Amino acid sequence: MNSPVPYSTLYAAFIGLLICALGLYTSLRRGRTGIYQGDGGDEGLRRASRAHGLAVEHGVLLVFLLVLLELQGTASRAVLPLGLAIVLVRTWAAFGTLGLLRGGTVTAALTYLLELILPVWLLVNLLVR
Repeated sequence: MNSPVPYSTLYAAFIGLLICALGLYTSLRRGRTGIYQGDGGDEGLRRASRAHGLAVEHGVLLVFLLVLLELQGTASRAVLPLGLAIVLVRTWAAFGTLGLLRGGTVTAALTYLLELILPVWLLVNLLVR
């Protein structure tokens, strides 16, 4: 069975795996700390929960916009690098939020840039096609 949006489907799967991994990590951290509501002042749990939340907040929106671009018929040579950028930036952001990598300002800027480029591209496609 072929997907009408094979490239964005691939990137949706990667973002889904990232979100799942971060959610699982947060749950395991909750089990280890015994904190099941909020973060209880535990910095590691706060970071884990925030990394998961940010992945959901931004990752899902970006993949949704990518799917719409591909459905509009945007060439794979554009969809592929955009999807790769989404996965790399959101993964980098997650590791940064967990305190494992630096680059919080850079990943935030790149995320917002993607969140600007994709909807503008959608609107341009809509108006010129």
